[in-house]
Amino acid sequence: MSKEDIAVFLKISRRTVFRSIDEAEKMGLIERCEHGLRATEAWIKSVEIYSIDAR
Repeated sequence: MSKEDIAVFLKISRRTVFRSIDEAEKMGLIERCEHGLRATEAWIKSVEIYSIDAR
């Protein structure tokens, strides 16, 4: 998804998208790769959802 598409989808400015990406990169949550950006292990661990078997 392009940064412009992200901005439109979230109804925020493109500049906010750029700042958010820069901050997430500084925090080690994303990293640049040959295909664009990818989530790091830190991101995955921070958003991982655990389910509890309620049987």
